[in-house]
This record gives sequence, C-alpha cells and structure tokens, in this order.
Amino acid sequence: MTQKQNIVIILAIILFGGIFIFVYRQFTAPMDDQSTQMNIQSNAGALERLRSLKKTPEPETINEISESIQDEISADLSALDDEADGEIANIEAESESVTNVGTVYDENSL
Repeated sequence: MTQKQNIVIILAIILFGGIFIFVYRQFTAPMDDQSTQMNIQSNAGALERLRSLKKTPEPETINEISESIQDEISADLSALDDEADGEIANIEAESESVTNVGTVYDENSL
C-alpha cells in the first residue's frame, strides 16, 4: 500500500473512534437538570389534571363504597344499553336500505 492509503486508513480509524466515543458519552451521560425538571413538572401537571377530573369524594364507609359500586354499575349498564340501541338502529337502517334497493330497482317497471 502506498503512503497516502495508509494515511487515509489511519484518519478513518481515528474518525470512527471519535464518533464511537461521542456516541458512548451521549448514552452514558446523566440527564441534565433542566430536562429532569421539565419531566417532573409535566408529570405533576398531569397528576393535577387527573385530580381535577375526579369529581366525587372517596367513599369512607362500607355503605358508601357499595353505593358507589352500584352507581358505577348502573352507569355502565345504561351506557351499554345506549350503545346496543345505537347498533340495533344501525342494523335496522342498513336492512331497510337493502330492502329499498330491491324495491327501487325493478326490471319489470322499466
């Protein structure tokens, strides 16, 4: 090999070594305080939003717990009933449209 090729190979090895060291330091370096503070603040903000969404106080007695469970169950059941009614209405509308297609296109009436 010529002297120029040896120099190019040595420079390439040094370049790849420098890139490797740079990437290694990026992954092993601890996070800076500013980004850590931003994460803590965003998590605290999310926690406050969740707390503000909670409207009912926590039940304290067994009766309050059972009543809250019954309220949640009745709310879930009514939501399921509403969803089922909506699905039934969609199925009936599609069935009616299929029936209408059969009555609208009649070869004998043409």
